[in-house]
Amino acid sequence: MNKIVVLYPALISATVLVLIFIIFNFFIEPRKQKMQYKKDQITNLYAELYSVLILRLSIAKNVGFKKLQLGSNSDLQLSTRQEMDKILISQMGYASLELVIAWVDYSSSAVSLSNFKQETIDTFVKTIVKDYNCLRKELGLDYVKEELETGIPDIYKEIR
Repeated sequence: MNKIVVLYPALISATVLVLIFIIFNFFIEPRKQKMQYKKDQITNLYAELYSVLILRLSIAKNVGFKKLQLGSNSDLQLSTRQEMDKILISQMGYASLELVIAWVDYSSSAVSLSNFKQETIDTFVKTIVKDYNCLRKELGLDYVKEELETGIPDIYKEIR
């Protein structure tokens, strides 16, 4: 009987250790990895795409939207459509499926037509804006609620 009583503390300690191991490996670590992946997504792809998009829209605002359409300015290297393509191609692993589909439609319309379809451009822009703000929200960063809901950047509303 005394040997069993002596084993209880060791058995309880071992059980607690196993429970901590299970909780850490199956709950905490995967959650940390998901958060790290989201940080990598926003750092390596979405922040850069969003910045280029806002830059292009601010150029359109300053030059005049009727004189400049998304995908037509070649004055700034960063503001060209090819630069956005380069960013996306180099960091495609971080893109959402919706962004990949929108980009394929956007790029294929640029190749097949001399003019971009406005609907294709809108879908591409809205996908970038929504994904960017969604990631910021999930990471606990400041985000624009209206941009998250509509996918329309605030600066675009100023242009209209």
